[in-house]
Amino acid sequence: MKIAWLGLGLMGSRMVTHLTRFHDVHVYNRTASKSDPLKEVTTVHNSIASCVKDAQVVIMMLSTPDVVKTIFTSEVLPNVNPETIIIDMSTNLPSLTTTLYEQAKAAHLHWVDAPVSGGLGGAAQATLSIMVGGDKEIVKRLMPLLELMGSKVKYCGSSGNGQHTKMANQISVATNLAGLLEAMEYAKHAHLNMEDVLVLINQGAASSWQTIHNGPLYLSDDMSPGFILSHFLKDLRCVMHEANQRQLHLPVVEKITAMVESIINEHNESLSTLALVEYYRCHNPKA
Repeated sequence: MKIAWLGLGLMGSRMVTHLTRFHDVHVYNRTASKSDPLKEVTTVHNSIASCVKDAQVVIMMLSTPDVVKTIFTSEVLPNVNPETIIIDMSTNLPSLTTTLYEQAKAAHLHWVDAPVSGGLGGAAQATLSIMVGGDKEIVKRLMPLLELMGSKVKYCGSSGNGQHTKMANQISVATNLAGLLEAMEYAKHAHLNMEDVLVLINQGAASSWQTIHNGPLYLSDDMSPGFILSHFLKDLRCVMHEANQRQLHLPVVEKITAMVESIINEHNESLSTLALVEYYRCHNPKA
């Protein structure tokens, strides 16, 4: 198939490479230099219109819901053929997703939401979890394509349900991340052997993806971006937006959202989510 890929951030730039083994892949990124490493395996475009022209599938992995909405309505919709499948792999508002699904349907297009989880390692190794919402028959056709990028691809139901599943995922990510950092900062102030504490956490009931993958980065004070704070904040705000629409009180996510906002206001928003540890270090005495 001809596949158009829009958005080459930390995740997208790794994910797109898996498609190039089997498909004719065309890419566009607003910052053109991010496309340069892909020139040998994809066709690089300097406009969205030329990138999506005659594509059977358009995949978007963009930064915010507003960007997804703008790019789709103003750049993709006028330039694709009827029956084109649009896959939004960004983390997006479920409520906006259902709106865009209806717009696509009215234009004889197919909209599928397919956000991912698994970090840079999952993107590079094609072991992502992919949470899919949309029309079941369309999703069934897409499974071989999605399975090139993820080892756990799950149909979650109608349009928006992929994004709702990602909201639940991000709630768990936030609480596990904060739990890891809070535990390790406590251990440090109790003057424990930090390596031993992490080993024991990972061998017991408190083990999680965060403790296994981000725990060692915490010990080495590695704040290089894997998933950056500004994107994490966007996801948490999506969670709070959807929760507020349902009059649902999520006190832990609300607190963590405020913590992330405070760190972004004081530090570089492009730091790793592990930079959330600065919240604890700012509010506690030095160990």
